[in-house]
Amino acid sequence: MLNAIISFAMAWLFGQLWFPENAPVLSLKSWMQQYPLVSILIGAAILVLVLILLQKRNSRIAKLMRALTKTRTRVLALAGSALIFTAVVVTLLLLFPSDFVYTAFAPGPGCTSEDTLWKYRTDATTLTCTNHGTDLTVTPGTTLGEVSFDPRTLQGAGSLQTYCVQVTATFVTAGADVAAVIGVHGQNPGGQAVEFSQGGSLTIVRFTHEQGVSIDPPLYVGSFQATSPFRLAVGVDGSHISVWVNKTPVGAISDSTYTTTDYVILGLGADADNPATATFSDFMFHGGSIAGCGS
Repeated sequence: MLNAIISFAMAWLFGQLWFPENAPVLSLKSWMQQYPLVSILIGAAILVLVLILLQKRNSRIAKLMRALTKTRTRVLALAGSALIFTAVVVTLLLLFPSDFVYTAFAPGPGCTSEDTLWKYRTDATTLTCTNHGTDLTVTPGTTLGEVSFDPRTLQGAGSLQTYCVQVTATFVTAGADVAAVIGVHGQNPGGQAVEFSQGGSLTIVRFTHEQGVSIDPPLYVGSFQATSPFRLAVGVDGSHISVWVNKTPVGAISDSTYTTTDYVILGLGADADNPATATFSDFMFHGGSIAGCGS
């Protein structure tokens, strides 16, 4: 029975380390990367406990342990071996960071259970959580409403360099000037913003951290087939940015002005004279890889 429990626990541990679930929680592997020293101590304690239990249950293991160590030094030998083994495992995890995936059907502050990951960036932004997603409304008098998502806690390390952002956008308000926005490389002092207009135009610009104001001239101008709803995807790999709409590649640039990421942006741009609303749903952030980003 004890052997079965230990086998199950080790299988679960392996699954947590190498196959983290597509859920908004830290995988065990990411947690270990974030807290390596604590992981070594906890891991060593668990290994010591397992070895002691195995000794008591298995006479061959007990004989082997007695042959290797004297009674007085057995615990120290167990602890030292466990510390060394766990340190090697954690070091390997640090050398080979894991991918992680965060998903939210209705993205934005107040619409998910992970509110600490989201925040408002402009006062003119109103969010309404619904059963079809998040309605983001820009009030008259401004041209941009934004919320930001901070993935660093999930990743368990510093700024990111490789990731994919996907979201479905459905425009509620008609207008050629209404555009969904995905901002990448968000940091102080700024980043890049990909603007998808309702009419099918694509623009990539730089923005400032303080006000989200685009800096002319645009880095890229293109177009795409305007078929609603829009499945928008932006892949980031260092200075390279690739863009897809409804699984079709529509543009790519390289801009080395910003290459790391503290946050990403979901936003809506509109004419300042009229309110505008779009629904965002099925948000996904895949950190560590852009494989299959546009699919």
